[in-house]
Amino acid sequence: MKKNGIVTVIALIGFLFPLFGADLELDQSDLAVIQDPKGAGYHFYIRKKPDIASILMTETTKDPQKRLDNFAYRDFQYNSINGDEKRILNGKELDTRGKRLYSLIDSSPEKDTPLGEAFHIWVPYIICYGYEWDRHGEVQVLDGTFFNIRAFEKPYADYTGSFSDNPFVLRVTQKSIKEVHDPAFSEPAAASFSELARLSGNKLIYSENVDGIMPSIEVILTPKKHKKLDVVFVIDATESMKDDIQKVRELLAASLKKVLPKYDSYRIGLVLYKDYYDDFLTKTATDFTSDIDRFSAALKSFSVFGGRDLPEAVYEGIDAGLDLEWRTDTDTDRKLILIGDAPPHPRPQGSITKEGVIEAAKAKDVKLFPIILPHNKTY
Repeated sequence: MKKNGIVTVIALIGFLFPLFGADLELDQSDLAVIQDPKGAGYHFYIRKKPDIASILMTETTKDPQKRLDNFAYRDFQYNSINGDEKRILNGKELDTRGKRLYSLIDSSPEKDTPLGEAFHIWVPYIICYGYEWDRHGEVQVLDGTFFNIRAFEKPYADYTGSFSDNPFVLRVTQKSIKEVHDPAFSEPAAASFSELARLSGNKLIYSENVDGIMPSIEVILTPKKHKKLDVVFVIDATESMKDDIQKVRELLAASLKKVLPKYDSYRIGLVLYKDYYDDFLTKTATDFTSDIDRFSAALKSFSVFGGRDLPEAVYEGIDAGLDLEWRTDTDTDRKLILIGDAPPHPRPQGSITKEGVIEAAKAKDVKLFPIILPHNKTY
């Protein structure tokens, strides 16, 4: 099976500091970034050059009047890749573990990386900077995020030697890759989908391919005690789902025609979601209809592309599905089937939140049935 993955591209935007004789300059070819679908972040690899003994990730901005500090980025919690790295500031080693100051720093290059010998930094989707008594905040590391790789002549980000700033912008695109072995489910997606399922009294459905989804959908839609059914499919329409959606288009109508006529009355709807800054965030491809052929036409009416970084607008998609005109009588079973391979954003960029969609589903008595597909290794 040809499966889509995420390719992360770094674009160079310029240098800020002189090199002081040492070769501390980095360009795009010196970086490799792998977005890890299982770990909620990115693996940054920075080529080890003879004059570079350590690297530190910082903000890109600097006050021209030099009245504001240019802060280092930090992880909120310990990680095994960089959590034990030393850092020297003002001639003293920082108590990073005791004070939980997990800077994005590395002085211990690895031999076996995509770039050969290289520094390795784990960058979670949400990082922080600054201190409570000073300027501070959070940054979501997504497509378009600016960051700076500060290269040091000495280990441990020691400012008593030369250093140079190398600012970049993160560009993330989804492209097809040939990956046929070891299907990998996104752990953040599985965790969030599982919670949605649990709150509806269901279990998350794992499916290694779309062919395996159809029996599960037929079981979900088989009448239990209700005579009528309202069901909305909420589907991830980003690039990583391209092959999966093609199979859904081929197979879903037959399953619906097999099961839905068992109800006295049924209505089906289709909502699509992508990501912030794509051609759309959510789209109602068809409102509730009893015409399966109309539903199938809507399923074939859109282009599958976009998505960039791994997290998608999952909660926004569910919210749009819940916003349709559901029947409220007690004879109607109300179900929302979520199909995707990526997690929601860890921080919403609008008013729609996990808590909000959960409350809305409860208020409308809509049961959520999430189905997760693999999101294979990313390059």
